[in-house]
Amino acid sequence: MQGSILCGNLDTAADGFMITEVKHVPTESALSKEKVTSLYRRIEQQSGKEGMMVTINDGWPIFLTSEEVQLLKHDLHSILQQM
Repeated sequence: MQGSILCGNLDTAADGFMITEVKHVPTESALSKEKVTSLYRRIEQQSGKEGMMVTINDGWPIFLTSEEVQLLKHDLHSILQQM
């Protein structure tokens, strides 16, 4: 799955998603369906606020603008629909 913010692969055997890139930065992180749902809900609650900081690779921060947060929300929604 190649989203606007997230890239990765569905892991149907584990009912999860393996993230391989965040904003074109290589990473490797496995998310369960519950975690993807939790992140999606958190972004819904954050809607309308200024940007968001996410961390990858054991703490490397990446800032997402409010527009990128909406793109991430769309990516997570697409992932959930495929799970």
